[in-house]
Amino acid sequence: MKTLLRSLVLPVLFVFSAGVNADPIDIDLFEGDFQSVYDDDNAGGIVWDVDSGPESTTIGSYRDIGVECVASCSNSATGTVGVNDDGDKGSSMFVSGGQLSWSNDSPVNAKGYVTWDGLAGAGLDDGIGDDGYDLTQGGELEAFEVSVIFSDINWNFSIEISGDSGDSTIIEFVAFDTLVPAVFYIPFALFGACGETPPNIVSITCGGGGAIDMTDVDSIELVLNSAAVGTLALDLDLAGVRAVPEPSPLALMGLGLMLLGAMRMRKIAA
Repeated sequence: MKTLLRSLVLPVLFVFSAGVNADPIDIDLFEGDFQSVYDDDNAGGIVWDVDSGPESTTIGSYRDIGVECVASCSNSATGTVGVNDDGDKGSSMFVSGGQLSWSNDSPVNAKGYVTWDGLAGAGLDDGIGDDGYDLTQGGELEAFEVSVIFSDINWNFSIEISGDSGDSTIIEFVAFDTLVPAVFYIPFALFGACGETPPNIVSITCGGGGAIDMTDVDSIELVLNSAAVGTLALDLDLAGVRAVPEPSPLALMGLGLMLLGAMRMRKIAA
């Protein structure tokens, strides 16, 4: 099973739900207190709301969210910068009721950020042995499961996972519009494939200390709309992110069918 997964994995990404045998780890189910950020200033950097928690369904108990206008944000003549007034063009993100929602006004180009690194950036700790978090749970968990409720257009996103020994991996993905709820899987094996560029992946970049050790994770950051030239007016809703066992054979079959469909669409477009 592992050999089959890795042969399909390096082409990677999106499949519908799979059967699992081990208990997953909640990275974030987006529950707990209401949390929101807004930005309408192209030159203002990232606007953060940090340390929302503690929440039992968030890894490390705390979550940071942020938004950053890249281009085409504007503030109305009578409005206040950083406040969503009538006539503004900006980017907003909020967490409420088991959902993360991110919306960019037309024609805004912006980035969204979700960071899990413990309280005040102290780092993740599973309480077992040294500091750090074993996302594999002793080798039983092998993939991220991302539940998407809706996205209205194609977009890029990246996941950066860092340890406390200089090890890290950043993967930038190409994602497609999701007009009905879907569950996608990102195998942990990808985070060791430094320099590879499988289908639907822009890049896999490892840090100076080598690829991330998934058994000793210090922080996780999700960057939405991560491309250098991002998607304009993107709306996106997420229901949760978990670490799960490797997908079942049925899910892998779904992956193959979806990859074939994507290849066919590219041929038609060409």
